[in-house]
Amino acid sequence: MKKLINLFLLCTIPLFLCVGYASATTYEFGDDYIYWPDYPSYSYNDIIDAARNNDDDVGNNPMLDGMKVYVEDGYLTKVEILFNDSSYNNPERITFDSLFINSDWDSALNNWENWDYYVKGDVGSFADYAVNDPYTYLYAIPWNYRQDHPVGFTQDSLLNAAFLSGLAYDTDSNILTYTFAQNALLINSGFAIGYTPYCANDVLLATASVPEPATMLLFGTGLIGLAAIGRKKIRKS
Repeated sequence: MKKLINLFLLCTIPLFLCVGYASATTYEFGDDYIYWPDYPSYSYNDIIDAARNNDDDVGNNPMLDGMKVYVEDGYLTKVEILFNDSSYNNPERITFDSLFINSDWDSALNNWENWDYYVKGDVGSFADYAVNDPYTYLYAIPWNYRQDHPVGFTQDSLLNAAFLSGLAYDTDSNILTYTFAQNALLINSGFAIGYTPYCANDVLLATASVPEPATMLLFGTGLIGLAAIGRKKIRKS
């Protein structure tokens, strides 16, 4: 019996150590917002046709299915924007488009608009920035767009930065992938990430709390301690 317990401890302790020192999590989100909280849902034509105020995608292009966010050891590593392949235009992505990043979202404060980083994407190119505090939005304008919805920032709100290593849109899978440089964007208590095309016809917003690597390390260490205590008790008995 003791041999089996010792074998169990030998197998599980390295596992718990790995949990403490390395953690990779994928967060998946749907297209859960018609428009960002507290911003208008109407487009220019909705002034005439109020029935369209609650359309998820104005003009049917682009049509977004959701977002995947990848975090490893407390750092943002990748964001994928999932496009719906039923849009009537090809490719479904419309540029320019924008990725907004808040690396310190707090669920208690709900401070999702405290943006820290911004990526402006175009076909075959991108520009990555840190965001000043305070900042000034750029808004979608008519015709047939989701009028007055944020789609970017004024240039004086931005500082040049270098945290994105790649941006690519795969027309086969209809996935837009943002790849971040290693250990470039540390996520603190949580993140808020938004995505909009320049017209804001369909938008995404995702928030999630993220355990700090130190918390995971304490968790793993605690489990090892409990295992050691249990082993001592078995020896005494």
